[in-house]
Amino acid sequence: MYNIIGKRNLWYIISAIIIIPGLISLLTNGLKLGIDFRGGTLLELQFNDQKKIDTEQVRESLSGLDLGNLSLQSSGANSIIIRTDTLTVDNTEFEKPANSTINETDNSSTATQESDTTNTNSQAGIFFQIAHAQESTPATTLENDSTVQPESIDNHIVLGGTEKYNEIIDKLQADFGNITELRSESVGPTISSELTTNTIWSVFLASLFIILYLAWAFRNVPAPASSWRFGICAIAALLHDVLFVLGVYSILGAFYNVELDILFLPAILTIMSFSVHDSIVVFDRVRENLRKYTKESFEEVVNISVNETLVRSLNLSLTVVITLLALYLFGANSIKPFLFTLIIGLISGTYSSIFNASPLLVTWHNWTNKK
Repeated sequence: MYNIIGKRNLWYIISAIIIIPGLISLLTNGLKLGIDFRGGTLLELQFNDQKKIDTEQVRESLSGLDLGNLSLQSSGANSIIIRTDTLTVDNTEFEKPANSTINETDNSSTATQESDTTNTNSQAGIFFQIAHAQESTPATTLENDSTVQPESIDNHIVLGGTEKYNEIIDKLQADFGNITELRSESVGPTISSELTTNTIWSVFLASLFIILYLAWAFRNVPAPASSWRFGICAIAALLHDVLFVLGVYSILGAFYNVELDILFLPAILTIMSFSVHDSIVVFDRVRENLRKYTKESFEEVVNISVNETLVRSLNLSLTVVITLLALYLFGANSIKPFLFTLIIGLISGTYSSIFNASPLLVTWHNWTNKK
């Protein structure tokens, strides 16, 4: 049997080593928020005439357009994600339909309009998309030397974009050739501010209800344990995981320009649930063994319980991480940030539930008895 609880100070030191750098980065650099949280416009473009495109080439090409907060990220060998301040027409945000192609032929570009509109509500904001037309309308040819006014259907901006959008496309098309738009999103500052507030409240309320539930679920735990301690120690381990993930993203944002998107919230809530689940498995065994081992000390009972559930916890987490790794390696690029968050969070959650939650329970018990 491993003396896991007896080496609890070592586990605390390891936790401090992996969390403190992230905390320092959070305090100094903060988090690099995506357009879902701060508002803005995202364009993902594929450069069809280029085998490989570099972000610095694109940045240099767009340097004269006064785009404000411009962020570039490579999403493939010949594709780039462009994030800017929100592009608007008469203060109305827009989103172009995805997968529209801009071809450079005889210095002209073509755009296809579709008649029906689909009003899509999401946590990231309200996007207006033109889709599923019953009857297609004739294509409109846009001359490079003309000014194109965006048309509207039910007051929503449709294919054609804004003057600034057209400047971006025209400039990149002139410098790099044929371009295909893979994705376009726009979120206003009001919606993004509300999303940020809801994210904070979601984490806070989830933590509060977890404490209350565990206090109720372990209300009949034998002495000398306390049901409230089980709940609070589980939340302490949960906060360990959340701080670790936030620290990792703060460092990645500072050095690699990695941003948080809307999928970060469900990823954090999923990590919280896995962390608490693993802690409850150990705590439930502690409750059973307190009745079984009446002559052993509380520390010995907790150590026995951790060892009895160790293999189960490791096997469960390992199978989930392997599945997530497979999805990360072979899945779509759009969900890779979500999967990466889950992977590092689950690894941290497995560690904290074994080496933090139960040792904290013992440390609290011993400290209380010394008073």
